[in-house]
Amino acid sequence: IKRFFSWCVDRDLLQSSPAYRMKAPSEEHSRERVLTDAELGAVMKAADAMGRPFGHMVKVLVLTGQRRKEVAGMRWSEIDLVAKVWTIPAGRTKNKRTHNLPLSDAVVAILETVRVEGQDLIFTTTGNTAVSGFSRAKAILDKKVLAGVRREAEERGEPPDGAKLAPFT
Repeated sequence: IKRFFSWCVDRDLLQSSPAYRMKAPSEEHSRERVLTDAELGAVMKAADAMGRPFGHMVKVLVLTGQRRKEVAGMRWSEIDLVAKVWTIPAGRTKNKRTHNLPLSDAVVAILETVRVEGQDLIFTTTGNTAVSGFSRAKAILDKKVLAGVRREAEERGEPPDGAKLAPFT
């Protein structure tokens, strides 16, 4: 943008650049937070409690490590259950390259439970479009995770410890 506005100033199209003194965007930093095994277990239990389609989608997200948009748009036409491979077409990947992803037995088992005959989309509420409403689904997941962690603490006779619940609050 700065170059474009400088070009405009050089050609007397603008008197001054609106980007003058604009700082370059800061460098992106990769996330360093990783869920512990216990946290992942709590998420998986909460996903079970959510049911279809978001609970199943969360479990596939955890088990595959794929992007939310890619999993949300997952289609049966991309899945080979016999070979246990998901072929994500180039048009649906961030790097615009076809991606062949081996599927674990756990993912295959989840997929087999959500199949609806005659429907290509796997995670859908309408049958015609991929799931959406992720913010609402995440809020529900967070509540279920927190409730589950508190319930398990109470079952062990422990008071729910705020420090242990920090990742979920």
